[in-house]
Parts: sequence; structure tokens; C-alpha cells
Amino acid sequence: LNLQTDTNASDSALQKFGRHWRGTEGIYYITKFNLDNIGTAKFEVGLADAITGDTGMVATKATPTHTGTDYAVMCFDTSDDTNVTFISAAAGATGANVDWTGTLAAATDIIVEIVVRGGFCAGYVNGQLVGGGAITATTLLTPHLMVLTRTGAARILTVDYQGCIGPRSA
Repeated sequence: LNLQTDTNASDSALQKFGRHWRGTEGIYYITKFNLDNIGTAKFEVGLADAITGDTGMVATKATPTHTGTDYAVMCFDTSDDTNVTFISAAAGATGANVDWTGTLAAATDIIVEIVVRGGFCAGYVNGQLVGGGAITATTLLTPHLMVLTRTGAARILTVDYQGCIGPRSA
């Protein structure tokens, strides 16, 4: 799957599937992907409470402000810095805000895993725990892939696979 933006600043491409999973029953999410160019771009991969919203769940990454109310995502946004950050929100409040200690490279695959059990979620990159925090256990979530360009050049998020495992709630 290739999610490709158009060539205007703030153009985005995203994919979501439907809100069918909750922390109450437990969720395991995994995806393997790469971003073709890490200059002036944003991506989010993980679990989100909203089906709509083309700019993602994280409004501002530096000290997280949220577009979504309940979510757990790995976020990269050059408007803030060049770190990949695990961010979660529970009822609109920041639950996790932890940078991955690795370095993102253009066109290099990474694997993101997110585990949600009850009101707690944890994020991993390439098998390394990045951090954990709160999320609302009863909120229905959807797998979430989003890429956004911050410049006049297209960005492509190439996704080899993604999966969401756990009992469906709806």
C-alpha cells in the first residue's frame, strides 16, 4: 500500500478501517512501513478514535495538543523535530509523550507495535519499548495510517503490512 500526498503544503493521505476494537478486550496493532523522504513531513501510525480528520490525531507534537480524544500513535513531524514519538491521549489529556531513541532514515523500513490492555497502552519501534501511557479503555479505535507533506513536494508512506488483533467490539 502506498499512501501518497499531493504536492501542495499540508496535503495528506490516510487510511482507516472502522472503529471495532477497544482496550477493554485488548488490542495488538502492528505495521511495517517507510517514508520516502523525511524532510518537511508528518506521519502517524497506530490506533485512533476518529474516522475523519486528514491532519491526524496530534495537532502539535512538541507539548502534545490533540485533534483526537483517545488514541495511541507513533508520530513524526518535522514542524517540531526529527524524533519519532509515542503519543497517546485519554479523554483528550496526554497519556504518553516519549521519543524513540533510534534514528529515522528515509526509505528505511521500521516496525511499529502498539499494545492496549484496559486503560494502558504501550508503543514499540523495531521491538524496542518506547513508552506507555493512558488511553480510555472503552473507546472504540481504528487502525490509523496518515502522511502529510509540509512542503510543495509529495510524500509517500509505503506500508508493507498492518494488522489489528483482538476481539472486535462493534
